[in-house]
Amino acid sequence: MNQKLALEDEILLLTKHLCAIASVSTDAGKENECAEFIFNYLSSIQPVSPLTIEADLIPCEKDPWNRKAVLGLLSSPDSQGRTVILTGHFDVVSTDVCGELKSQAFEPDLYTKLLQARSLNPEAKRDLDSGNWLFGRGVMDMKGGLALFLAIFKEYAESGCGVNLLFLAVPDEENSSAGMRGTIRKLNSFIKEKKLDVIAAFTGEPCFRTTPNASGQSFRPYYTGTTGKIMPFFYCVGKAAHVNDYFQGLSSVLLASEIVTKMEANPAFLEGQGNWLLSPPACLGFEIRRNGYSVTLPERAVCYFNLLTIEKTPQEILSLCVGLAQDAASSTLETLKTSEETFIRRGGTSSPLPKIKVLSYSELLNKVRSQFKDDKTFDRALKKELSSRQDSSDEREQAIRIIEAIISLSHSSEPQIVVGFLPPYYPPRINKRRNEKESRIKDLIHEVIAKSNHLACDSDSTFIEVFGGITDLSYLGYEGDPKDLQFIAENLPGWGETFWIPIQELTELSIPIANLGPSGKDAHKMTERLELDYSLRTAPELLRFAIKKLSKLQ
Repeated sequence: MNQKLALEDEILLLTKHLCAIASVSTDAGKENECAEFIFNYLSSIQPVSPLTIEADLIPCEKDPWNRKAVLGLLSSPDSQGRTVILTGHFDVVSTDVCGELKSQAFEPDLYTKLLQARSLNPEAKRDLDSGNWLFGRGVMDMKGGLALFLAIFKEYAESGCGVNLLFLAVPDEENSSAGMRGTIRKLNSFIKEKKLDVIAAFTGEPCFRTTPNASGQSFRPYYTGTTGKIMPFFYCVGKAAHVNDYFQGLSSVLLASEIVTKMEANPAFLEGQGNWLLSPPACLGFEIRRNGYSVTLPERAVCYFNLLTIEKTPQEILSLCVGLAQDAASSTLETLKTSEETFIRRGGTSSPLPKIKVLSYSELLNKVRSQFKDDKTFDRALKKELSSRQDSSDEREQAIRIIEAIISLSHSSEPQIVVGFLPPYYPPRINKRRNEKESRIKDLIHEVIAKSNHLACDSDSTFIEVFGGITDLSYLGYEGDPKDLQFIAENLPGWGETFWIPIQELTELSIPIANLGPSGKDAHKMTERLELDYSLRTAPELLRFAIKKLSKLQ
């Protein structure tokens, strides 16, 4: 891509080149191939004097697949250190939903053409027929945004810029954000080393075009915050018994199912309001923990939940979950009592109802640790216990096996529910105008929206406080009490090994955030697509406008 192209052609060509690299999350080879492509692109840019560019491939710290992120800095002597971060991810989700076209989905032109012969929903069909939408995996989530940022980075390098531009592209956002988490320390030290005053961070995540509302209007949302995510788990220990001796045991499945019934869609966990009301809890995993078939009552089961947050602290969430587990234990015993009464009336024999203990993971860990002579002895015993269990690359499974190993070391046979958190954890970010930088970026985004509607000749662009999904922007600063992160660490099995966040660096960063990417629809679906006219013409103008406004600060 050495030839000089118009900006919109550069963005489109970059998008297609990036999409052609099938960098599905956890395919380390392809993710690193994408990183290499981006690094080479940055390295090929020839900035005008006195601007300079430095680019680097950064190994993601503690990443088991040795993936790399890309860091590039365009330095402007008259910036006075003021720096704008342009960031995004280059991994994508799989194309399995595309069926027999899953390989062609990485070739946007071909894929768009092949979809002409497919049966699509009416909205997708209208967009396809309009010729204004490009279909394919990654076109909008989010290689179109990376292409926009790279092209603007190059444009400013060749024409001059009043601020520094710090470009950061990472792998693994679609999985557990190992890319961003593994880059934070390097990013923080780089900012300190270069004495950069980071005044804003823009992500190239797209404006997710909404489905038209009752009036027929759809929206392009812009936001200055991002949703937090936490994953409460409930590990249930029952009491084994032959199914013919049902009341002599306690089914962990009955216990876990009571929890799912009480937790799933529970309005007590709802946060937000209006157009940024978050979804309620959803169960993402429910499993009987044993190998193979058996007619013994399941002794152990686990369930865990996706929980989106904005303002609830981890302590508040765990407290709610512990209370819910206690209610589930009571409901379980009440169900057993009622059933057993009928059983006895029909000639069965009675058995005493068990007691069910509820405790947090940190309480379990401290209780079992105290049974050993010292921490080293406990750590050796835990390591030995874990070595006897089959390994897994899944972070949630790794954490669950740690729970099971600790329960095994406790030598306890009492029914219990252990409550804690599984990876990943994403801290929420919400702009409350706590300082000048936050106020400035929020005002700027409102100006961007007004300009967007003017340029696009519509009123579709709108402001939403927080992005309804999760993004790597969660890791560009922490707004809560640092003790909250420590609380997470204490209640997430395997913190520091199976999952980790550099707590000190996270609390040191305080960067106001916003999305300034292209526009698209149907992320992760077979009909993922990019709105071409807006993304190639309007979106670059908006990004230029924002950078120009920030470059004029005194």
